[in-house]
Amino acid sequence: MKEAFLAVDVSLETVERLVLVQEDLAGLIKARGGKVRWVEPARMHLQLKSLGWIDPALLFDVSEVVGRLAGALVPFKVSVKGLVAYPSPRQPRLLLAKIEQGADLVGQLHKVLEKHLGAMGIESSEARPYEAVIQVGRVLTPKGTVDLSDAMEEVKGLDFGESYVKDVMLLVSSLQGSPQAVVHKRFALG
Repeated sequence: MKEAFLAVDVSLETVERLVLVQEDLAGLIKARGGKVRWVEPARMHLQLKSLGWIDPALLFDVSEVVGRLAGALVPFKVSVKGLVAYPSPRQPRLLLAKIEQGADLVGQLHKVLEKHLGAMGIESSEARPYEAVIQVGRVLTPKGTVDLSDAMEEVKGLDFGESYVKDVMLLVSSLQGSPQAVVHKRFALG
C-alpha cells in the first residue's frame, strides 16, 4: 500500500516568505511553552486531495483520470495571503496560509477531482469541507496551552505572494508515518 495525494506547487517567493513567518513565530510559541513541527520548505504545497492508502496498481488508473482532467483545464494564478490557526488562535493545532485570489478555481479543481476519483471508489477522507490552504506548521502542544490570538491578528493580512498553477502533482509515500512523499507524476494543465 502507498499513501498518495494530489497537490500543486507554490512559488519559491511564497515559500521563502512563509519560512520567514515560521522563524518569527517559532520563538513566540516556544516562549509561551509550546512546541510546533514546521513544514519543511521543500514540502510546502497546496494540497488538492488526499487519496489515502491505495494499492500501487491503482496509481495507473488515478494517473489516467488526473491527466485527462488536467489537460482540459487552463493554468491559473493564485495569491497567498494571511496566516490562520485552526481550529482557533486560542487553541491552535494547525497553522495555515490561505489562498485568496484563485481560491474559487482551486475549489472547482478539487470538486472535479473528488467527483471523478470518487467514481473510481476513492472517497474523500476529509471530515471537514475543503479549503484552499497551505499547511505551514502543526502545533504539538496540548490544546489550550498556547494562545496565539495576538500573533494571528498580526499575520492575518500578510501577503505571501503569487503562484502560477500550471500542473497537478501526484505525490506518493510508501512508508507508513513517513513524512517524505515523492512526486510520482506531474500533469500539465492545458
